[in-house]
Amino acid sequence: MKLENEQIKFCPICGTTIKNRSFGHPSCPNDHFVWYQDPKVAVGALVKKNEKLLLVKRKFPPHINKWSYPSGFVDAGEKVEDAARREVLEETNINVEIEKLLGVYSSKNNDTIYIAYSANALDNHIVTGSESLDASWFEVNKLPSLAFKHDQKILQRWKDLYWKNS
Repeated sequence: MKLENEQIKFCPICGTTIKNRSFGHPSCPNDHFVWYQDPKVAVGALVKKNEKLLLVKRKFPPHINKWSYPSGFVDAGEKVEDAARREVLEETNINVEIEKLLGVYSSKNNDTIYIAYSANALDNHIVTGSESLDASWFEVNKLPSLAFKHDQKILQRWKDLYWKNS
C-alpha cells in the first residue's frame, strides 16, 4: 500500500511521521502503530410485499437520482441484520423482517463490502426519508435501471430463490 496524501501522516501515539514500511502498510518507525486501510461494510435489503420490490432513489453520491435497494453503512457495534432493518426504516419508514442472506459482494479496488438480505415488509405505507429522493414499490418485471453493478447480481440471486414468475 502506498502512502497517499489523504492517508494518515503522523503516528497517533507519538506524533512521529508515518513511513511506508517493507511489509506494505504505513506505520510508525518507532513501532507504535500500523495503519490498515480497512474496507467499510454496507448492507442492503431486497424488500418484498405483494409480489413487488421496494426501491429508493438515491439522494447522495455515488449514483445520485438512480434507483437501488434501501442500503447504507453498518455502524460500529451494530449487527448487520439490525443495520439492514434500520436503513430500510430510515429511508422508507417501512419495518421489515429479515428473511435470508442473499450474498456478500466486493470488488478489487473498491473500499466497500456489501452484504445483501431478502426481507419481508411489515408495513405498506412508504414515507420517503431524508436520505432518499423517492421510494416506491415496483413490479419485479418492471424495475427501473439500477444504480450499482452488484444490484443486478443481487436481484438475480433473489429471483433464483424466491420469485415464482422468473
